[in-house]
Parts: sequence; structure tokens; C-alpha cells
Amino acid sequence: MTHTEHSPIFRSGQRSRLFLERIGREDFYVRGLDEGKQDDPSSVSGEGTGGSGDGVELAESYDTVSPGCPSTDYCFTGLKWQVTSLPATYYIDHGNNDGLSGDSVRSAIQAAFQTWENDPASYMDFDYRGTAAGQTSFNDGLNTVWFAASSTCGVSTNYYACAQSHGSGGHFSGFDIWINDGYSWSTTGQQGRIDLESVMLHEAGHALGLHHPPTSCSASVMTQGCLSAGQLRRSLLNGDVAGVRALYTNHSPRGSVDSMNCNTIAGWTYDPDQPIHSISVHIYVDGVGYDIGPARIARPDINDVNGPEGVPGDHGYVWQVPILWSDYRPHTVTVYAINIPDGPHPVIGSGTLGPCAKQSTNGQLLVADPAGAAFAVHGGTKNAIASPQVLDSYSSRWIDGTNTGMRWDRIKRVHNSGYDALPAGQVIHYREGSLISSPSTGKIYVVDQVGEWPTASWVRRYIPGPADYSSCGFKDAWVRSDPHIESAAYVEGLQVTAALCSSRQRPDGQLIKTSDDSMVYLISGGVARPIMSGQAYESWGFNWNNIVEVTAAELSLYPRGPGVFRAEGSLVVSGTQKYVIQQTGDTFSKRPIADECTFQAHGFDSADVLPFLAGESVNYSVGAELRSCGFPEVSTSRNSGS
Repeated sequence: MTHTEHSPIFRSGQRSRLFLERIGREDFYVRGLDEGKQDDPSSVSGEGTGGSGDGVELAESYDTVSPGCPSTDYCFTGLKWQVTSLPATYYIDHGNNDGLSGDSVRSAIQAAFQTWENDPASYMDFDYRGTAAGQTSFNDGLNTVWFAASSTCGVSTNYYACAQSHGSGGHFSGFDIWINDGYSWSTTGQQGRIDLESVMLHEAGHALGLHHPPTSCSASVMTQGCLSAGQLRRSLLNGDVAGVRALYTNHSPRGSVDSMNCNTIAGWTYDPDQPIHSISVHIYVDGVGYDIGPARIARPDINDVNGPEGVPGDHGYVWQVPILWSDYRPHTVTVYAINIPDGPHPVIGSGTLGPCAKQSTNGQLLVADPAGAAFAVHGGTKNAIASPQVLDSYSSRWIDGTNTGMRWDRIKRVHNSGYDALPAGQVIHYREGSLISSPSTGKIYVVDQVGEWPTASWVRRYIPGPADYSSCGFKDAWVRSDPHIESAAYVEGLQVTAALCSSRQRPDGQLIKTSDDSMVYLISGGVARPIMSGQAYESWGFNWNNIVEVTAAELSLYPRGPGVFRAEGSLVVSGTQKYVIQQTGDTFSKRPIADECTFQAHGFDSADVLPFLAGESVNYSVGAELRSCGFPEVSTSRNSGS
């Protein structure tokens, strides 16, 4: 379009709208297009119609612009392409009355759009999608440039061309450009004809949001009435460059790291070019990058218009630190906000992570360094083991020299920070069913455990005489001597007698079987729990020499309890998938270990991994995946910050 009024003269279908631009907490400029005049978006008219800014524009947001002239060298229509809507696509109907070839028409029009794209300091992007023959109407969902003998955009047929923009809320949804086929056109600068590329450069400026500025023809190709037949205006001038940069300069994202600890790194970020959208965050730890995805957690403080930001959308992020970095050493962390459109990705925070304690899995045995205090992990708590003798009661050494159960050689050494990171459970005492003698009194007791760690209690049950001792199947080789058995850690319980052992009241923790069956049962709570395999038996540290043989009649007195499967913390493999066994009450599950990184991060040992027996795996439900390194790494060059 080559004409517009700059005085407030109204015609039918127009209205007046003014906009406020914030310049301080309580100060605003009044802005308006043509001193407040604007074409009604509901009417059909020339270029610059439709849409507007959405009211007050905060200084931190460049998502929309107010219609008007911030400078004498450029003006805005009030519409702007959202970053996420780019590239702005368009089609060309090259049919014309001057006999210009389709190739020459398309080349001239594409060159005009490309000239705006070529400015290195703006991110405006057009994309030619092909031909669209027979185009005759505006705002049909297709952005089209076409020739016609008469105008359908409500302007005089004296104009070289007409650009009509479509949109709302200050954002473009499309555009169309009509080229007046009543003029003689040229694509080669022929004298006496109108240069197509020069006119299209002007109209393409409207298609990106620029209006006619009140400046000289030497300052801007967007100035009206500057093109004559045979004249070429194919390059952007100072006002045009300033205008497209004012609209589409790539502003750097803002953001912050609010907290950084061994568990999480948290903060906020947004891009002022597109504040309603959540942008991605990349976090680097010692040069290893992680794409943690968009910052899309609600942060009302960032939305607060009375605060320093005051932008819409969700912009918070929280990242769970992979266990890989919990290795008792400090690590350098750098957090980047990912610019849209693609550009320099600024650092929004950095610092030192750790040193952090290695995380632990239920069933693991750990010893603090340098204190040397051994503890077992259960229920997410640390449970101190009362003494080396107590630990030995949970393991056994076989004829071939191998240890099973809670073995000294399975203990993982951790830093004191790892010890401090786990909440305290309780002190663990002798295994249920252990035979312990008092060196001061000579009494022999059977240990009974009531409840589960970390809320269990221990009971000592006195065996009153040799007949009771032998009738219950006890052997001298099973007895350990420890003065602590008569300490307050154990409460006095019911005596263990021959009568009880023969009437379905053997002490909990005793192992029994019949002579004609290989199945071993664990007495627990008055029921006989079958131990489902030899591997399960040994994973609990049960000694094959500690089994009491009973008659079938006695065994039949005991109701059957739930099966005993591999002990919590056992490592198993099926095919290539490794699992760690977890126990909740009497239920056993297999937790898939996500990858080798997770396996190593938890301090697991490949020597401890045993295969499932044929058909055994189905006895375990599938638990939650154990993943400690579960964020995709990204290229270092992607987030160079430059």
C-alpha cells in the first residue's frame, strides 16, 4: 500500500484505540497507531488491519508491540509474529497480464522476502511453500501473493499493491498481498515499468508488522509514495533495519538458580520474546550436559505484575540431581536457559555441588568412613549393627569358603556425609533364631525378633534344661557367647521347652524339614514359610547345618505361610536386565536397574549378580525402575553460551 493518513481522520469501519507502554512501576507512555486510529479487525481493509497489543506491555516482555511510531524512521501496525509461529509461510500465484514468466515472478517475490530475512540482528523468517493458482480472496487460511486487475482489500485500484494482515491479541495469524495487474510490471528494472521486487519489499515489510513511517524516502523503503516506474528500491534502508530489529531482535532469556543441593537444583527462566511459553533448561555438571526439558512449574512470583518480572505462563524448574554425582567430591554446575529462537544461550546460574553422599538401596550394608560404624539400609533408614558378632549371625560361610547373607565382604564404604544423609533407624541385634549364651550365668537363650526394622524389638527366650535343648533340635555348634544377651536390649520372653517345640510352638527363626522332602521351612509367627530355592536360602545367610529335621506329622501342625524369596538387596539378572530385590512386608519385587551408570552409582558389584532360576522370575512383581542417571545428555557446543 502506498498511502495512509497520519492525521486522525476517520472513515467507516475504523475505531480509536490507545495503548499504554510501561516505563516504570507506575508510569506509562500513551501509544497509538496514526494518533490512535486503527482499522477495525472485523472489517475488510488494507494493510495493517486486525490485531493490537494486549494492553499494558511490561518492560521484560517483547511478545507484542503497540501500534504506532516509536521513531520517525519506523512504525508498527500492532501485529507481530510469535516466535513459535515462524517461519511465516507464503504461496505465490504468478499469473499476470504482462507475460512475465512464473520463474521470474517467483524469484523477484522471494528475493524481496529474503531481503528482510537477511538482516543478521533479527530473527524474522519467511518460508516460500509453492504456487497457489487461482487465488482470489483474502484471509482464507493461506498466505498468498497474487496478481488481480481489481482490489478486494478495500483500497483504490490506483495502488501498486495491497497487503492485508490478519491476527488478534497483537499476534499475526496470516497475511495476503494483492498486486495490481493493471500496471505494467518488470522483474529486470525495465524503464517505464514498475519493479516487482521493489514493491514486494515494501509489502513484505507490512507482512512482518511495519507500517508507513513519517520520514523521507531516503530513510526507509516503508515510506509511502517513493517508488516510480523504472526505479529500483531493493535494499533495506536505516529505518527499515531499525524497525525489523525493534520487532524481532532476539532478546536473551532471563532466569535464576534459586537453590542447589545434593537432591535438586531449582529456579526459574523465561524468554522475553515469548514469555507465555516455557523454555528449556540445560544443566552442566563438570562439563556433562543434561537437557532437563521445559521450565513449566508454576511460579506465581514470576507472574506477579507488581514484582520485578510480571510475565504470564509457568517458568519454574526443579531437577533431581543424578546419583552419579553423589560421589563425595565437589562438582562445578552451570545452568543455561535455551534461547528461542535459537541464539546465544545465557548462563542463568552456576555454583558448586556437593560433596554429596552416594545414595543407598534397601538391603545394602554400609560402613561409615572413617568412623567404621557398620549399618544396614532398610526402609530408607540406617540401622546400626550392634557388633561384629551380630553381623556374623546374619551370614554363613560354607565349605567352599563363600559367604552369604549380610557379609563383611559386601559392605560398601561411604563418606560420613553419606551416613549423615540417611535418617536413623534402630540398632540391629542378633538374628531371630540365634542361640546365644551368657558367659556370666551360663544360660543359653533363643533370640526372637518382633516386628521389622527399623521398628523391631528383640526378645531372649531361656532354654531351661538339656532335655528341652535336645528336644527342640538345638546343637552346641550353633551357640555364640555374648554378655550383651542379658542387657536391656533384649526383653525376657517365654521359655523354650520340649513341650512347646512338639506342639507347633517352635521358636521363630528355626529352620525345619522332613527327611523325605528337600523343602526347608522357616518358622515365623507360628507358621511354616517355605524357602523357595537354594539361592533364596543362601541369600538370607541361613546355614545348611542349622536345619532341624522333624516328622511329617509335626510339620503338618504348622499352617503354611508366604514363601521366602531372595533377600532384599539381592542382585539378579534375566537375560541382560539386572534387578535388585525389594521386600515390603511379605511381598517381594524386582526393581529393574535402568543402566550401567545406575548400577555403578549405587556401588553394586557384578560379582554379586546371580541369574534367576528357570521359572523363578514370575514370583516377583516388577517394582519401580531404579534410575539414577536418567536425563539425556546434550552436546557441549549446544550450550556454549555464545
